[in-house]
Amino acid sequence: MLEEPGRWGEVGEIDLTEWDKHEDDGPPTLSAEELEKVDAEAAEREERRLIEMHVWLKEDEEHRIDESFRRLTTKQVKEWRFRENKWQRRSRLLPATTNS
Repeated sequence: MLEEPGRWGEVGEIDLTEWDKHEDDGPPTLSAEELEKVDAEAAEREERRLIEMHVWLKEDEEHRIDESFRRLTTKQVKEWRFRENKWQRRSRLLPATTNS
């Protein structure tokens, strides 16, 4: 989970006019700072999605994670997708593969 939701600011602060490109034009070109903000928002959306699906629990007083839980190694994958007639940044939490 993100340790500091909203830490990178609001995506609303970014000029998204370039995002109105056609699919063939490719995804928007963002500065490193803008991309961090967009990625953070995409990660927050993914976290909410997993919680709503009941596949991810937030640790709280009722739900404590300890050594009795099996550890799952994951990685976060971020990519551009052209959906709803515009470019969107997507983040997905996936199991990490191991070479054993």
